[in-house]
Amino acid sequence: MGIIETGITVAKMLIPPKSDDPSDQQRWRWLVFTSLIGAYTVILLHIVLACGLLPTVYPGFALASEEKDVQKRIDVIASLSLEHEIRDKTFQLCHEQDQRKRDALNDELSKLQREYYDISKNWYNVPSCGLL
Repeated sequence: MGIIETGITVAKMLIPPKSDDPSDQQRWRWLVFTSLIGAYTVILLHIVLACGLLPTVYPGFALASEEKDVQKRIDVIASLSLEHEIRDKTFQLCHEQDQRKRDALNDELSKLQREYYDISKNWYNVPSCGLL
């Protein structure tokens, strides 16, 4: 029996019986009652877990303030990585003799500078060749 067939069987069980037999009516009432209690329990458990009220089981969803802190940390790590790449490309540019390779390095440096600006909202001061 597949999931669809089981769902159809359960749905049919929730339909009130056509007979006026009190035992059938009582069985149907108890079935509806337990189904409602089960659904409410699942919803309540979801809310408790989502809000983080049982942190040992599940810490809950991230709060907006936590998301901002995590994003700041990611931005710092990304900017440090970009600074390292910019210094590395600048070092390569200072020691490169082939003009086509120098042009490609300049293009890469421009792209890295734009990425750095997107993250930190300011331009990275590229060190001159004399300082490398």
